[in-house]
Amino acid sequence: MDRELEKYILDHSTTEDPVLEDLYRQTHLRFVNPNMACGHLQGKFIEMISRMVNPSFILEIGTFTGYSAICLAKGLKNDGILITIEPNDELAGFNRSYFTKAGVGSKIKSITGRLQDVAAMNLRAGPEIPRRIDTGQLPAVNILAPDAKVTPAAVTRSENARIDR
Repeated sequence: MDRELEKYILDHSTTEDPVLEDLYRQTHLRFVNPNMACGHLQGKFIEMISRMVNPSFILEIGTFTGYSAICLAKGLKNDGILITIEPNDELAGFNRSYFTKAGVGSKIKSITGRLQDVAAMNLRAGPEIPRRIDTGQLPAVNILAPDAKVTPAAVTRSENARIDR
C-alpha cells in the first residue's frame, strides 16, 4: 500500500482497541508467521462490515490468534454466535484468553481441528451451515449471514473460497 494512502487512512480511522493492539504485539512476539493476523486496518474494515450486516451467525475457518474473530464478533447481534475452527491446538488457550479480554468470549465457540475432520460434527448453534465449504489450503474464510441461515448470498471474506449449497 502506498505510504501516503496508509498514513491518510490511519489518521482518519478509529484508533486500535488496546486489547487488539496487545494481541497483535503478542502474536508477533510469540508465533511463527505473525503476518497471518489481520491487523488494525483490515480488522476495522471487517468489523465495519460485520456491524453493517449485524449477523446472527458467523463461521470463521482459520482462527490463528483470534484478531479477526474479535473484530467480527463485535458486529454480531446480541444473541449471535461466531463459530471458529482452528487446526493448531497450541493456539486455543491464547486466543480464548483474548476473546475474554475483548469482552466477546461468550459469543465465540472455538473448535480445534482440521475442517475436514470437524465438518461431520454437528456444528449447529441454531443456524444452518453450508453443506460443502471448499477452501483448499486457504488460511481463513469468514461467512457473515444477516439472518439465521448461511446462504450463498451471505457476505464473505476469503482468499478464493467457494461455498456450495
